[in-house]
Amino acid sequence: AMADGSAGDAGLSTDGHALAGAVAATIAERDAHAVYTSPLRRARETADHIATALALDVVVDARLREKTNWGDVEGESFDEFLARWPRSPSAAPRLASFVDDMCARFPRATIIAVTHGGIVDDLLGGHEHWPHCGITELVS
Repeated sequence: AMADGSAGDAGLSTDGHALAGAVAATIAERDAHAVYTSPLRRARETADHIATALALDVVVDARLREKTNWGDVEGESFDEFLARWPRSPSAAPRLASFVDDMCARFPRATIIAVTHGGIVDDLLGGHEHWPHCGITELVS
């Protein structure tokens, strides 16, 4: 467990809040219609920055959750987590389901989805060198 007792559901660091604020400032210029987030705390806190800048509510959607998270298996060490992390065949279809759903429900809207690098990499592939905090745009 982490020092704050939150197991693997850590919040943003000071630097993370600064990065989320910078992303929010960039996104604030967009005419977005909704902000969705993974239920994990670091994503929710990032989404809060963005939603505040856009004056929108945040909607939690479990399909945006990381493929697996340190803290999902009680008592698991970080090294054990890293050994298990790459194996999650359901992650990419889960994120694809979210994207397809948003395209069907909001065909002309700009939807902000706050998720995690691992699941995005599983869906799009070859993006392991992305920055820890960035913007990826999918256009339907």
